[in-house]
Amino acid sequence: MTHLRRRQRSHMLAQHRSLRETLGRITATSELTHLVRLLDDLHAQLEPHFAEEEAADGLAEVVGAVAPQHVRHLERLMAEHRVLLATLDGLVARGRSLLSDVVGDYVREVRALSQRLREHEAQETALLSDAVHADIGSG
Repeated sequence: MTHLRRRQRSHMLAQHRSLRETLGRITATSELTHLVRLLDDLHAQLEPHFAEEEAADGLAEVVGAVAPQHVRHLERLMAEHRVLLATLDGLVARGRSLLSDVVGDYVREVRALSQRLREHEAQETALLSDAVHADIGSG
């Protein structure tokens, strides 16, 4: 294996390690806002990664040079790149929609409750203040 191929292979393995780390964070996340951000990060990693793998001097060239028996399997994996990116795009869009719809509704309800509680507390304070001043005034 030439020095260039070793460097390419090392670079690709490092990218795969980084992708596994991102996928681990995605798997460990259940908070929707953070999850959508991580999916955006994953897309930003995958697009150039897939482009490098599909390039003329990419993964096919590396695998073909050392293990030509795996080229057909690799071709199937390469064909899956577009499907994976389209699925990821759909999940990101759906997550954003949920955030704007469901989370937006939830935030509005929380703000409405907060406003009601502020008004409630203000009325109690006014009532207490009136009662204390009325008690002092009648003494």
